[in-house]
Amino acid sequence: MLTVTGCAVLLLVRPLFDPPRSLPVMVLVHGQEDYINPMSSTLLFGEALAEISIQTKVRIIPECHHYELCLDLMDRHRKFYSHVMNIVMETVKSVS
Repeated sequence: MLTVTGCAVLLLVRPLFDPPRSLPVMVLVHGQEDYINPMSSTLLFGEALAEISIQTKVRIIPECHHYELCLDLMDRHRKFYSHVMNIVMETVKSVS
């Protein structure tokens, strides 16, 4: 299941009852200019996932604000659409 949340996190997960070793790579996407959630939160979350053996990648999008990550996916002409969609497609291909 692919989930893009308003808190600038992109996760690919399987059901919660699967052991962590069976989870695909989790990709955390954060806008560098996010004024809602500090980048340090995403980095710490990535480190916490790695500590419990969940393979994690963190992607930082320069000049991107909090809401642009999700809102720009709604219109392919928006500034960050291609950047975010490339991360999504790269992630999908890596687990296919």
